[in-house]
Amino acid sequence: LKTLHLSYLAHSAGTGFFRTTTARALSTALESQGGPHLVRLSLAGNDLQDSGLQPVLEALQVQGTECLLRHLDLAGNRLQDGNQLAQLVASSAGSNLQNLCLDSNELGDLSLAALAAGIALSTRLQCLGLARNRFGDEGAITLARSIADSASASNRDANGSRGLLPWLQALADGVKAAPETPERSVLQVDLSFNPITDDTARAFAECAQKNARLRGLNLYDTSIGPDGRSSLQVAVFASHSLVESCFEALHQGGEDPKAWPL
Repeated sequence: LKTLHLSYLAHSAGTGFFRTTTARALSTALESQGGPHLVRLSLAGNDLQDSGLQPVLEALQVQGTECLLRHLDLAGNRLQDGNQLAQLVASSAGSNLQNLCLDSNELGDLSLAALAAGIALSTRLQCLGLARNRFGDEGAITLARSIADSASASNRDANGSRGLLPWLQALADGVKAAPETPERSVLQVDLSFNPITDDTARAFAECAQKNARLRGLNLYDTSIGPDGRSSLQVAVFASHSLVESCFEALHQGGEDPKAWPL
């Protein structure tokens, strides 16, 4: 079992379908049927809440087994606990996680700050969807700094002793290709439909200068004005990075941004 789509079942089965007893039954099934071998899991729109998500995450962490999960869609579940999500990203359950969709939840500034701490420890995460949540500049700025710091740490690891020692060990063992150091850097971030301002734009401008791998920044329908846009454009130009930023708002005639594929 590598792919499991269980999205929006709560609409037909009842609002609390995935909470408590049912969530634990699902976690037991995942654990017994090879949960750690799942590559793609979608539980969007099931009103899980934090209590319903916890047993599912526990099922993905089987001792002695590497979790292969790469794509996880948790949109529309009224999630609030940033510490729980940080644990997911930084634990064995998220060791291979590349795409994480948290759109349409209830993450505030404190929640996003906690999640950012987990992202700083992630070695694989590339796409992060946070559209339609409840955070403002405080949480978004913390996230930008976390992404920038993780990119800087990746560069230090690649050029410093932690990147050199595995290469020397592989060479001594007669291995032709030395092990690669994971590139710790988020590539795409969706912050659309959140009350963020120019302060967030300036924080991600600094992030773009430190993180040359940042490629996508979705800022649809936010409160970012001309000053914030200008800061981003200057930073991108100065760092020679290839960041694509989206600003157009619906009320300004822009189209509703398409959902990121997961």
